[in-house]
Amino acid sequence: MTPECPNLKGILKSVSEGDCEAFARLYDLFYLRVYRFARYFIRNREDREETVAEVFRIVWQNRHLLPGIRNFESYVYVITRHEAFRILRSYPRYRHISIDEMPVEVTSAQPDAEAGLMEREMMRLYTEAVETLPERCKLIFLMVREQRLRYREVAQILAISEKTVERQVNIAIKKILKIVRERFPYLFLT
Repeated sequence: MTPECPNLKGILKSVSEGDCEAFARLYDLFYLRVYRFARYFIRNREDREETVAEVFRIVWQNRHLLPGIRNFESYVYVITRHEAFRILRSYPRYRHISIDEMPVEVTSAQPDAEAGLMEREMMRLYTEAVETLPERCKLIFLMVREQRLRYREVAQILAISEKTVERQVNIAIKKILKIVRERFPYLFLT
């Protein structure tokens, strides 16, 4: 259940019974999250939209399973990941990759125009630092930091252990801090 929708269980039950209006509510609640998650893998807007459409088609097609799903958000993220992988495999350069080698894109929001030069530079450096992370480490870090998923949720979505998630986040933080420290050593003076 999500904080934005305390009645998610009721919506899922209605969708499972074929209620199209409930499905529209479910779509409205999760469209943006699914789209943002797909954006981590797929740069092309049309392919992202195709991925999102396919995710919701799969949810509707398998609506009879919805009442038994404990964490719907994790469920749609897993479907999104697999659909993004399927679409990426259609690209010639990704034809022979495994799901763990899928490219991940940093999609941080840009600071507003009023932000200071230092803030913009730090954001640019952060984005560059995240881009240097290995793909799997980057994906895990972004899911935890930007999607605000718990380690347990990331572990379920990616079918890995919570300890692996924790290790990958720690590795990412250390690498990012190292890059920031090299560029702005005066920020780390004690």
